[in-house]
Amino acid sequence: MTTRLEGIKRNVSLKEKTTFQIGGPAKFFLEAGSKEKIILATRWAKEKGLPFFILGGGSNVLFSDKGYNGLVIKMKGRLSGFSWQGDELIAAAGAKMQKLVRESAQKSLGGLEWAVGIPGTIGGAVRGNAAAFESAVADRVKAVEAFDTLREKFVFLKKEDCHFGLKQSFFKERKELIILTVVLKLEKSALKEIRTRLKANLAYRREHHPLNFPSAGCIFKNYQWKEKDEELIKKITGPVLWSLFRKKRILPASFLIEKAGLKGKRIGQAQVSTQQANFIVNLGGASRIEVLKLISLIKRKVKEKFGIILEEEIEIV
Repeated sequence: MTTRLEGIKRNVSLKEKTTFQIGGPAKFFLEAGSKEKIILATRWAKEKGLPFFILGGGSNVLFSDKGYNGLVIKMKGRLSGFSWQGDELIAAAGAKMQKLVRESAQKSLGGLEWAVGIPGTIGGAVRGNAAAFESAVADRVKAVEAFDTLREKFVFLKKEDCHFGLKQSFFKERKELIILTVVLKLEKSALKEIRTRLKANLAYRREHHPLNFPSAGCIFKNYQWKEKDEELIKKITGPVLWSLFRKKRILPASFLIEKAGLKGKRIGQAQVSTQQANFIVNLGGASRIEVLKLISLIKRKVKEKFGIILEEEIEIV
């Protein structure tokens, strides 16, 4: 029996649904407001022999200028809401990060201040283990509910099952799993202290991030170096910065890109940001090809200069 899917749209522009403002039309597009709709949508796509893609807030993704030859699913309604159980936040995957940050602050619950100013949804944040200011969403995850599209069953994972790493999780490896619900464990904190942290973090973003241009956020993961790399990192950073980086064992991709002389580098309408070198900004009408050429150039130059291979954080669809 053929699955019937209502509410599907054709040839919907992805450019307007991503923070990069790059991308052609999705062949099929659906807004899903329930778990049942997710089941039907993925089943429908399988029957048609089409790939599907879950679109969160539209950040951290680069679509083709030709579009997506499949089904793009965006969560709404019940799949974008949230509720509270004491200091636990139960959020549907489509819930906007900024709303969760604001609502938790109003309840004097701390733990999400690092995420202020980050676009996107909690589902996307968990999938990519979003992080900033030495904190990550993994620090607060208690459990995750997902839908296994291969077995058509719901699965429940504890934090340790999610295999969180640097901008990494179990869900990036297992693409058949769609995150549906996330349980976050927050902590009581004085409202004044929360507001102070929010204000400081937002001020930093406004000063150091290119918020005036469309972008997908950070393009590359920071480099997590090992003990064998110690002499190389010392040489790259110099004695002053070495004392800072040696404790974290993480070298910012922006630092490497800038040291490679690529800050402000432009190809067509795509440019390495002059504010934060790990951002590529769309100056207006940039194409996917221009962005990919910049990404390739950055990887090549950083490898040539430092022997380090940068890994993309952005999802290239």
